[in-house]
Amino acid sequence: MLDGDRLHVAHLGDTRVVLVRDGQIEHVTQDHTRLRSLVEAGRLSPEEVAAHPDRAVLNRALAAGAPTAPDLLVRRLEPGDLVLVATDGLHAVVEPSALAEALTGGAEDPDALADSLVELALAAGGPDNIGLALARV
Repeated sequence: MLDGDRLHVAHLGDTRVVLVRDGQIEHVTQDHTRLRSLVEAGRLSPEEVAAHPDRAVLNRALAAGAPTAPDLLVRRLEPGDLVLVATDGLHAVVEPSALAEALTGGAEDPDALADSLVELALAAGGPDNIGLALARV
């Protein structure tokens, strides 16, 4: 939720929230996947996760019997900031460097940027749903 100069996030699952400010990218949320937990524990490398067949297995989600406590986050926003909310249909298939280049490339029109992000995901094979929302402050 955007509220004045604040971004409020209740996050659960593998959708990501990204804040772009002055050409710098901040990953506001982290995936709630089993493999992400293994990376944080030092048992897998990020490179191993990218090709792993279980990369989408969630350990926190909105599902019967699953742990469902969301991460609650607040970030201060500044004029010119770009906020991206994206499903794994975008962030899991588009190379991080290509995604970063698109987000920091200076596109002012969020609709045009959204279209280009969907095209990037489709060009990368887009095996999952591709959902995203963009807001320029």
